[in-house]
Amino acid sequence: MKTIAILNLKGGTAKTVTAATMARCLSAEHDKQLWQAHDASAQPDWSPDKAVSLWDLCHTKDPALATDYQPPQGTRGLWQEGECCVQVGHIWRCLTADNAYSPSELPERWEDLGTVEREEAAE
Repeated sequence: MKTIAILNLKGGTAKTVTAATMARCLSAEHDKQLWQAHDASAQPDWSPDKAVSLWDLCHTKDPALATDYQPPQGTRGLWQEGECCVQVGHIWRCLTADNAYSPSELPERWEDLGTVEREEAAE
């Protein structure tokens, strides 16, 4: 089974997971990143839905790739400066580190980048 290396963004340590596991992580509605170091060679199916304690939400800094706002899970998934989300039809950029509040809860911690424009699929 092919393995690929990915970076643990929380700790900066390279880890390996199977290509199939990584594909499941990236195909989810929200990308995940490794949270806890582990050797995936013996557990190739330890994906975010099966081994929740190993994974964390991964937010984007690219407004074009922003997904719906997801609340943090304790200290996991806190929004960091520059990360973007979508809420109430607008794209928002976080202005502070370790932000646990949504744009609607604490708008002064977010910059409104404007409305979401979705391209219609060609028929």
